[in-house]
Parts: sequence; structure tokens; C-alpha cells
Amino acid sequence: MGISILDEYIAGQRQPTRVVVSVSGGKDSIAMLLQVLETVPHELVIAHHQIVLEDWPGTVEYCEMVCRRLGVPLYCTQASYSGYECGECHHRYLVSGATLSIPWCRACGSRQAKYLRQVESVLDLVEWRQAWPSLSVRFCTSYFKRDNFNSWARAHAQLLSDHPVICVA
Repeated sequence: MGISILDEYIAGQRQPTRVVVSVSGGKDSIAMLLQVLETVPHELVIAHHQIVLEDWPGTVEYCEMVCRRLGVPLYCTQASYSGYECGECHHRYLVSGATLSIPWCRACGSRQAKYLRQVESVLDLVEWRQAWPSLSVRFCTSYFKRDNFNSWARAHAQLLSDHPVICVA
């Protein structure tokens, strides 16, 4: 088993950088936040919560309370996708976040597309894909954590260092 980035901090082999902990409100992400706070200088730690409309009521408030008590800045975003149908090959595709121009179709490269709808929840995504999540397509990990975080990180690059460490449980 290899050495983790947190182990490298403890051993003094890694220079401090911004560490962003993805907090869902579950025990795994809260434990990870506590581990990071024990390892990395406190002022370098921020938290990010990806709002999922189907989460338990009070999840956002719980994450806010935990981060406030730990003195960690918390940023929250909700995934939002624009759904398009290619005008040439009729491939349907999603684009993360707001776009100023019509994105290109990955299937044929065309920029001619028709906007179909917004996709903002797990149930919207089930309807869009016409399939439930599976082991190969895990909605929360890909659509509501990774893609949502990447959009937020691009928009907040000035808040992050050149090489931020992202912790996702």
C-alpha cells in the first residue's frame, strides 16, 4: 500500500497547499475532514458541499454547523446540467454548469444543437438517461460530486493554490 498525501504532510515530505474536503454530511466525509484538520495547517483547509436535491432535509444546515464549529470555510454548490440534442447526429448530451455558447457534440463534433432541458436532481438524471444508477454509472460520484466540484473549482481558481489537494470520501 502506498503512502497517502496526508502521510506525506505528517512526514514533512510535502509543502502546505490548499486542501479541499468534500463533505456530504455523512460519517466518512466528516471523519476525513477531522483527519485533515489534524494533519494540515488549519488555515489551508476549506470544505465543499455538493447539494443533492434528494438529500435528507437539514443536510446543508448540518454541514454548515459542523464547518462553523470547526472553523472551516464551507462552500456549497448544486449540480446543474444543460441537456442538448445534436442537430446533426441526434446524440443527446449533458453539459455541466452554465455555458455562454452551444457546446460541441462529442459524438460528431457538431456545434448545432437544440436545448432540451435542465437536469438538477437525481430523478432528473434518471429521466434524462432513462436508466437508474448502476455500479458502472454512479450518479452521486460522477455527476453530483466530481463534475459539480470541477465546475466550482474552475470558477474559484483564485481561492485554490496551484496544486490543491482534493479529498473525496
